[in-house]
Amino acid sequence: MLSFLADQCVAFPFIRILRENHCVVQLLKEHLPKESADLLVIKKAQELNLILLTEDGDFGNIIQYPPANYKGIVVIQMKKPDQMPDLQIRLKQLIESYKKSDDYQQKLFVLDPHKIRIRS
Repeated sequence: MLSFLADQCVAFPFIRILRENHCVVQLLKEHLPKESADLLVIKKAQELNLILLTEDGDFGNIIQYPPANYKGIVVIQMKKPDQMPDLQIRLKQLIESYKKSDDYQQKLFVLDPHKIRIRS
């Protein structure tokens, strides 16, 4: 079963899609204060052994957050609210294609309205 830690910035429709598709989603706000630094956020995901789900583009920086060091990072790149339906489709495609936690290990998935990019 896939298990995610949803960052504070993740829109609820993304969380709902994961839960509707039998993924476990813990909310970061249940573990850390709202304005916690990115390093604390990724550390908490590691402590909880969860894949980080975020809309914070900083986590897409593979120099600062090398995918090899983490359980998995999924960055949703939503620049405009009207991109929500396409991004929901990408997220659903992601979890249908990558069904095991090991599939996310040491990888960064970047979802934009048109594609899914994978970095390792």
